[in-house]
Amino acid sequence: MRSRTNATDISFYGFAESGTPLTTFVNIFGIPIVETKRGDRGRSPRLSQLDMNITHRVRFGSENKFTLAFDFNVLNVFNQNTPLAFAQNKTSGYWALDQTDVVASGDTVAATNILTSSGVLSQYAAVEPLICASATVCGVSVARSASFGHPLTWQDPRSIRFGLRFIF
Repeated sequence: MRSRTNATDISFYGFAESGTPLTTFVNIFGIPIVETKRGDRGRSPRLSQLDMNITHRVRFGSENKFTLAFDFNVLNVFNQNTPLAFAQNKTSGYWALDQTDVVASGDTVAATNILTSSGVLSQYAAVEPLICASATVCGVSVARSASFGHPLTWQDPRSIRFGLRFIF
């Protein structure tokens, strides 16, 4: 809407994205590696957002040299709350498969040879039930992260901003 002295602009910005692949990681020798294959747990939820902006400008002064601009801005108009990131490491902080878990000597080369010949996951699965957090608390529930598979971050909630600008 325009007149000689006033103008109103309305604009929208939106996007939609497919989810990202969710992959299970385990800690082997302190390094997170993919347990089976990328995307083994499917995909995160689709993400979309719509933002809106309204600006009204009022011109004044001799020959309309000055302008007051009133801004109204809404981010995430529909207040969507989509999870953005998930805990993907299955290994808890109590444990990571170490060289000594594979071979008694702790030799990195020997441990790597055993893992590559007999399979990383079979070694991991064999040791996982034996992990203990204390003398009485042991097992897979200790070795696995309690946050595994749970959301870590979410889409920002709706925010509304008002602004006033003086343009000369």
